[in-house]
Amino acid sequence: MNGEEYGKYINKRVSSWKKTVASRSPKYQKSINKTHSINMTNYWKNISDEKRAELSTKNSITLLAYYKSKRGDVEFQKKLKERARKAQETIENNPEIRQRQKEAKSGENNWAYGKNIYNHLNEKYGKERADEYRKKIKNRFTGEKNGMYKKGYKISGSKNGRAINVIIHMPSGEKYLCIGTFKKFSKEILSKFKPQPHRKYGYNMSEDINGWFIKKISNINDVNKNNYILYE
Repeated sequence: MNGEEYGKYINKRVSSWKKTVASRSPKYQKSINKTHSINMTNYWKNISDEKRAELSTKNSITLLAYYKSKRGDVEFQKKLKERARKAQETIENNPEIRQRQKEAKSGENNWAYGKNIYNHLNEKYGKERADEYRKKIKNRFTGEKNGMYKKGYKISGSKNGRAINVIIHMPSGEKYLCIGTFKKFSKEILSKFKPQPHRKYGYNMSEDINGWFIKKISNINDVNKNNYILYE
């Protein structure tokens, strides 16, 4: 029985069980659900690590097959979203549950704590599962699916929050203002000088040295732009 067939089999069993429980009184439903929850908790506590890993893998394959078969089912997707919304609402409205969830996902309690996720999956579930994870992540963020696809210009020059603004006086008498473009300026202009002046004198010169003056500007509004050649 492959993953998809096993998924259908489990789905049929679960569906039948739910119908049986739904036909009983609310009191019985609450009782049977509580009993089932306790039994499952005790079962998972008492099985070996090998059996736990085997069942986890089998359950993962089953769930993947089940959800794949439901991708085109609009009503099913609506139910999933509503279930997720209610679960999140319950967590947000209950400080105790929220704290338990936070503790379960933080520090050493986090299953990925101090681990490379790919290696962890490879070790626990096998190379095929780990490769599937890597491929999924790659497909999610490559090419046009990448939020910065063909948008590199948006973080270049002055649009880059980490870019620096620099004024530079050259021995030739030219004075430049680089608003986020100093990296480009050093490649195209200053690379002709050995050593490059900003490496020799730094970015915060207090006086002109050998015709060079370089200063990093924290507030561009303090500079009279009319006195400089804007390097773009």
